[in-house]
Amino acid sequence: MTISQAKLDEILALVRKKYPDWAGFADPRFEKDEVAYKQATIAKAQTLLSQAELERLIAASQFDEFIKRLEQVGRDNNLLDQSVPFSGDLSVLYQPNLDKPAFCRAMLDLLYGDGPAHVRLTRYADFVKANNLPNKWTFPTYFLFICHPDTEMFVKPRTTKWFLEFVGVPPTFTSVPTPPAYVTIKQCAQLLKDGLQQYGPRDMVDIQSLIWVCRHVAGDDSEAAPMVVREPAITQPGFFTTKTFELLEALHNNPTRQFYTEHKDEFQQHVEQPFQRLFHQVRDRLPQLIRDAMETEKNIFARIPKNDYGRGGAWDFYWGAFYTKGGKRTSDAQLFIAIHTNFLRFGFSIGVRRSQCRERFDANLEKHRDELVALLEDKLTGLGMVFGDPNDVKPPLDHQITSFAEWVGSDVRYSVKKHFPKETVVAMPPEELIRQVTDVFTAVFPLVLLTMSDDPMPAIRAYLNQPTTVATPKPTQPEYSLAQCAADTGMEEKELARWVRAIERKGQAILYGPPGTGKTFIAEKLARHLIGGGDGFSDLVQFHPSYAYEDFMQGIRPQRVSGGLDYPTVRGRFLEFCDRAARCSGRCVLIIDEINRANLARVFGELMYLLEYRQREIPLAGGGRFRIPGNVRILGTMNTADRSIALVDYALRRRFAFLPLYPNFDVLRRYHQNTGVAVDGLVRVLQRVNQAIDDPHYHVGISFFLREDLPAELADIWQMEIEPYLEEYFFDQRDKYEQFRWQNIQGEIGW
Repeated sequence: MTISQAKLDEILALVRKKYPDWAGFADPRFEKDEVAYKQATIAKAQTLLSQAELERLIAASQFDEFIKRLEQVGRDNNLLDQSVPFSGDLSVLYQPNLDKPAFCRAMLDLLYGDGPAHVRLTRYADFVKANNLPNKWTFPTYFLFICHPDTEMFVKPRTTKWFLEFVGVPPTFTSVPTPPAYVTIKQCAQLLKDGLQQYGPRDMVDIQSLIWVCRHVAGDDSEAAPMVVREPAITQPGFFTTKTFELLEALHNNPTRQFYTEHKDEFQQHVEQPFQRLFHQVRDRLPQLIRDAMETEKNIFARIPKNDYGRGGAWDFYWGAFYTKGGKRTSDAQLFIAIHTNFLRFGFSIGVRRSQCRERFDANLEKHRDELVALLEDKLTGLGMVFGDPNDVKPPLDHQITSFAEWVGSDVRYSVKKHFPKETVVAMPPEELIRQVTDVFTAVFPLVLLTMSDDPMPAIRAYLNQPTTVATPKPTQPEYSLAQCAADTGMEEKELARWVRAIERKGQAILYGPPGTGKTFIAEKLARHLIGGGDGFSDLVQFHPSYAYEDFMQGIRPQRVSGGLDYPTVRGRFLEFCDRAARCSGRCVLIIDEINRANLARVFGELMYLLEYRQREIPLAGGGRFRIPGNVRILGTMNTADRSIALVDYALRRRFAFLPLYPNFDVLRRYHQNTGVAVDGLVRVLQRVNQAIDDPHYHVGISFFLREDLPAELADIWQMEIEPYLEEYFFDQRDKYEQFRWQNIQGEIGW
């Protein structure tokens, strides 16, 4: 079998329609559009999905990490359809009954097992069929292609079918992977590579990219995935140019119909026509379910001249929207794009006019809050969306919220969108902008469904390919009474009740005292009591001298992206904790261990204000607004031997209740009533030690000695933990240190 010279000439003619004067695979335009991003993914796969790494993960039973890496590499570019995760090309990873260990072993065998690739592909296909998993060409061949770019081919069925028919192979291509079909595909790809040797093909990435370009130039766009577009008619860097924004800026300075009319041809060329072309390209790539529900043809574009009863005004922006069929663009749910003088924004909104659509949206959002957060939080928040009122058009927004869970719990409604500044819009390739808009429209469509029915959840679950019955209700934490807490800690129940009242009154408290008094232990028990009987949770973070605002609240985190670095603003531990707490109705407790070891004023930032004014919301330094959810409690622990309480910023001190924990020898006695160990002698020694120290912030605590086998361990505890502490404290009073050496106090203890 060969590919004729006539067919090779046709291939060259097709690729040159998109890239005039194309002289080989090193053509910089071809490399930039089709090759560079694939090679970037291949480089990542060499590290994340190497044979040694995958074998190590399986040996360590790290199957979730194995699957996470597959997802990471699968999502690294736009080759796979990811618009609806549970039915897209990565859907096998999200199956609820996936046998992860068996699947990971099947993937290792597919990529690096014995035998040629078509035999390994057969074994993989047999595995997914036997386990009722999705059996598509795209998933297994993508990873073969990414991990072995020199020899393997990525199979997109319609593109591959077009190529086989183009070179004259009989129509035997099947919809599911088969060994003969894959062998034929690879043979034809190799023949094409051999026939184009003079043009310098380097690997199958070049060949796959060439086939993709030719097929789309040939006019068969039926397979274009929601995340992928090739637009040969566009020769400019992006849909919009600097001229676009210059025109809108000029209109902003002279917002009249006359100015628009005088420059109408320019507005049509640089604003309206590319904007409408973007809209149509996005429409063609949306899932069919969205196109069936939304009006995508009639009255979807606004007009720049105002309908202002003859006053001759004009809008300084241009926008369009797909809206629910049978509805109105001005009052119903919409998927919109708007271009302004300095930025482009797109997403979900509800028309500004008050309507039944808004009322239904509010009711459904409140009724199904927990399930919606479980289904949509990761997707919407992960896309970098901004949640807020549609009138907030100038970022940073006055009411900017970047978490879906936080938005659901707020009073801000009716808009979820993404922003790009004009510099990004001008530089962005057309296919990337189409992908970004399509991704957002596809992700926010469940919000449109909330406006269309009084019972929207069946439709939303079906759209997301979720089970008909949702996950079980949130688990309730077991009750943990103060009496149990007192029994476990050895403290008086009356004192614990007083502490709980202080925590509830202030919202936050610090347990402080010298080392060895059980501060962290008691904080954990108090947290357990506070969350008992509810759906909340507790978490712990430990401060240290290097801990910063960026770690706790929010800050810039460099991240590798294709072609370089990105610098997104990432939510810190406390904001992440509050996002999770906002999805709960019960109390949620954050324990900050060693709270005084960090620079608290610097770490807390705006939180200093919110700790005192719990019901308020304020803007954050890095953008967005924040409010502490009402169910959040904070417990800190402070070792006063590390830093005296007097050194803590007074403004911070008055925001916390301070709960003292000093050595309580009654607790030590009660503990050893159960072990049968007589501790009176030990207590007398400890009392003498603390009297010699003569500073309650540095007293020796009792937790060192809460050991069931204390007689056997006491000598080691004293010599290796107590003596070093005393030696440091009495560094200039050697006689006092010697007085409390083990050999000098052993007899007094009486064991």
